[in-house]
Amino acid sequence: MGGPYYQWCRPYVRVELNTSRDVVFAFNVGNGDENLTVHSEDFEFNDDEWHLVRAEINVKQARLRVDHRPWVVRPMPLQTYIWLEYDQPLYVGSAEFKRRPFVGCLRAMRLNGVTLNLEGRANASEGTSPNCTGRCAHPRFPCFHGGRCVERYSYYTCDCDLTAFDGPYCNHDIGGFFEPGTWMRYNLQSALRSAAQEFSHMLSRPVPGYEPGYIPGYDTPGYVPGYHGPGYRLPDYPQPGRPVPGYRGPVYNVTGEEVSFSFSTHSAPAVLLYVSSFVRDYMAVLIKEDGTLQLRYQLGTSPYVYQLTTRPVTDGQPHSVNITRVYRSLSVQVDYFPLTEQKFSLLVDSQLDSPKALYLGRVMETGVIDPEIQRYNTPGFSGCLSGVRFNNVAPLKTHFRTPRPMTAELAEALRVQGDLSESNCGAMPRLFAEVPPELDPWYLPPDFPYYHDEGWVAILLGFLVAFLLLGLIGMLVLFYLQNHRYKGSYHTNEPKATHDYPGGKPPLPTSGSAQAPAPAPAPTQVPAPAPAPAPAPAPVPAPAPAPAPAPGPRDQNLPQILEESRSE
Repeated sequence: MGGPYYQWCRPYVRVELNTSRDVVFAFNVGNGDENLTVHSEDFEFNDDEWHLVRAEINVKQARLRVDHRPWVVRPMPLQTYIWLEYDQPLYVGSAEFKRRPFVGCLRAMRLNGVTLNLEGRANASEGTSPNCTGRCAHPRFPCFHGGRCVERYSYYTCDCDLTAFDGPYCNHDIGGFFEPGTWMRYNLQSALRSAAQEFSHMLSRPVPGYEPGYIPGYDTPGYVPGYHGPGYRLPDYPQPGRPVPGYRGPVYNVTGEEVSFSFSTHSAPAVLLYVSSFVRDYMAVLIKEDGTLQLRYQLGTSPYVYQLTTRPVTDGQPHSVNITRVYRSLSVQVDYFPLTEQKFSLLVDSQLDSPKALYLGRVMETGVIDPEIQRYNTPGFSGCLSGVRFNNVAPLKTHFRTPRPMTAELAEALRVQGDLSESNCGAMPRLFAEVPPELDPWYLPPDFPYYHDEGWVAILLGFLVAFLLLGLIGMLVLFYLQNHRYKGSYHTNEPKATHDYPGGKPPLPTSGSAQAPAPAPAPTQVPAPAPAPAPAPAPVPAPAPAPAPAPGPRDQNLPQILEESRSE
């Protein structure tokens, strides 16, 4: 750029944090130094949170915006605007000659629609370093149970205001132990407000003070949706509106509910949760006489009954319940069982009209109550309830975490009858982080080919394995028989003969038994005088011939018999 004018005044644009509450957009495009300022009255910009700054300039106007504040606009005189020619480098984090340097973090910087690579230009020797992308993108410990992750300068925090939990990571369970006869009531809205809302629905206009489509907390600077845990699904129904300024009560969506809580008990029957209305509509979760869990809806004229469990839940162990209704679609999950989905009949209304109050432990409604609900309402719930949330209402957290004394409006909305002490129902706070899929050795990516052994392939493999097993068993049986074919069931100690028998044949065994005693040795013959003749003895009957001995083992006295036969 040339000319005497440029020698005295060089065009420029500059965005700076002038004070802790002022962001300034200064420029000179031919009409002298100009600036736009966004001033904050409620908080300072150096609060360790992320802020979004947008600055634009063209031939018509210049404007500046910070976060979700209104635009600050200044029109530009057409005859004084000149086209900027960049003949100097772009300074990020400081002005020329390193004046007024910035200490903090910058990210996602765009110039004329082009994203600048700040990390590639980072130089540690000049006091800049990369990896300034924030902690909420990959937190070390995520925010559980729907908590909001809020970026800070060098760390992050979890906002648990919209949850039924507290703690640094929204992982601390807040509950209460209900004695027999203890109950809690939380007024959802008054009759006057309900009538105004119904009248606005009839006119197809929102209630004054509500902004349809507004999601509470989503306009907070630095907001990043938190981690909701495995298997969690964000609701698809329209989000509730913003409450009227000054009103601290909850906001509602009659076309759907999102209910979650945990409980443990040994008693049945009981009503765990009951939502009444100014009409006959209601919602109830109760325990039947047999200990099973049941969900009952009354939308319009006909009731809807859904059996949540088939097994008793009165075992004293913590059980969790998650219920989400979107118009006529119902999603239910109990404990770690799979998520089940149901569809209401077209005859059933899709709205829970005019919600009135939320009851825990027992129903103490003054209007007409369904006889089935009244049947399970006595003597009341005895056990522990924790993490109770109905849409954006957390009654137990409100009761135990609200500073005392309560405001008059909150004290009127919340009422507790009986002894209610704080308890987490035996649930331990979750302090560990989920293992990323890339670090899990058992993780199976979705594109990994997995082949199922189905059809004839599985049948053939089964026959092949069975054939191999039968062949192996047959080989073992044959091997056993081969080794034991010459072995009997008993052993004999038979001596072996060392000499041949005389005559080539062994002597026959004596009659009477197979093993006759050996005869006495014959005495030496000595001549003696002949004795006198003795009288003849009486005839003795000859003994019956003994049966032939059965073939059996050889006589154990065989050596002695052989020796005597030789001596004779």
